[in-house]
Amino acid sequence: MRQAIAILLFCSVALLAEPAAIVINDVPLKDFVIVAPFEGPVAKTAKSFADRLKQKTEVALPIVAADAPPAAHEFVFGVPSRDAAAPQFAYDDIAVYWKNGSLHFTGGSRFSIATAANWLLNEKLPQLADKPLQIAENERIFSSAAPSRDAYMADLTKLPVHWRFTWQPEDAMLLWQTKIDALYLKNPKRPLTIAHRGDARNYPENSIEGVISAWRMGMSGVEVDVRFTKDGIAILQHDETLVRMTDFNDLKGKDGLPESANVEDWTLEQLRKLHLREGRGGVKAALTPYVIPTLEEVLTVAKERLFIILDKHPNWRYVDIDGIQSKAKPNYIFPIMHKTGNYTSCFIAFGHLGNSPEKLFTAEQALQVQKYIFEKSGQKPYFLLRGWTNKGQMARKYTEKLRESSLTNTGIIINGSYYSDRAFAMSETKKLTADFPDVLFLSWTVNKHPNDNPAGWQRIYDDGIRGFMTDNPLGLLKFIVNGLKTKE
Repeated sequence: MRQAIAILLFCSVALLAEPAAIVINDVPLKDFVIVAPFEGPVAKTAKSFADRLKQKTEVALPIVAADAPPAAHEFVFGVPSRDAAAPQFAYDDIAVYWKNGSLHFTGGSRFSIATAANWLLNEKLPQLADKPLQIAENERIFSSAAPSRDAYMADLTKLPVHWRFTWQPEDAMLLWQTKIDALYLKNPKRPLTIAHRGDARNYPENSIEGVISAWRMGMSGVEVDVRFTKDGIAILQHDETLVRMTDFNDLKGKDGLPESANVEDWTLEQLRKLHLREGRGGVKAALTPYVIPTLEEVLTVAKERLFIILDKHPNWRYVDIDGIQSKAKPNYIFPIMHKTGNYTSCFIAFGHLGNSPEKLFTAEQALQVQKYIFEKSGQKPYFLLRGWTNKGQMARKYTEKLRESSLTNTGIIINGSYYSDRAFAMSETKKLTADFPDVLFLSWTVNKHPNDNPAGWQRIYDDGIRGFMTDNPLGLLKFIVNGLKTKE
């Protein structure tokens, strides 16, 4: 059933009804005008709404700027001047209501307003084909209040994901066994999928909300960046400093907070007073109510749900074994695995601190890490070992050794092959996938043109790659379910 729903939400552009049949408070749909800010994310939401409404109904509504004189009937997208009495909304709060002859789409963020628009298009509009909609003055026909962080950490389904009403994954896509099966190439129509820094299109990168969202939409795993605080706590943060992703510049030096922007100069308690910026951050990105998560929280959420690739490997080591990752800081991941009881989510993936021999993470060392975790916990972690097709043919050497000795799978990240049209690297990748058809090879972040899109994903799949890391996780999943061409 869920597979059918997913395909319907993504693909359907069939007309819902004759345009004249769609009526809201005795006003035909064609008599409305869309009002939105002149520019910015909400303006884009309004434009997308208008385009999809035309696809579904053949009604082309005009869009006017917020400073235009009021029309008799409007769809109002985030324009406070159209309702001076509107309440203030928390970031994830949503309300769709009728007032003064117009339907208002309001919320605490651009994501809230977009969710309201998607609700009308994909949930409510199909109902209007059979029955006109009557709404009382000031009546909220759809509303949603954000739960507390504690609530959705305890029950992941309580996070009001920003993409709801646009996608419903198949039930099997949420199962842990499905993700293990992808490692072993059990179903060629369902390759392994990794969200780079979580679902950073809908939430801040490296946020627990982005991790939860990735699981809820059906991703196999996430890649996250690990650093350690002044008091020795593993947290998620890509940069060495807090400037890009938080409101550090506004709060530094206040109420006892450090002046330094370096993550390692802050305790966890201090970091929790900062808030993350949307998406990939930057000083112009809006602030969210979300906070920097700990790796312990991520492992707790991911247990028997998601795989994890840990990055920023100079800052940590998997286990305490002499001579392994010895150039990295002596911050260990295994105690966090033990505390959470999650020994299998974290791929054994990284170890390179450079290309010189003393800085390489050899296949033999990776196997020692796997053996150590198994002997201490009784559970066998999985491999997705990062290699190259050009630098000493490391990917091939890793593959040969892991196939010989791994306690579980053989999985290899092909680093850099699909950043652009690198003919040599892609040629070597094809040779690898042809020589080792039983091995899962994953493309490292395909976040640069021309490959992080349906044409690029198909091209990569056709090269024999059966794992993808992407900056567009929802787009990738929709492609896999609805557009991927396989030979099976």
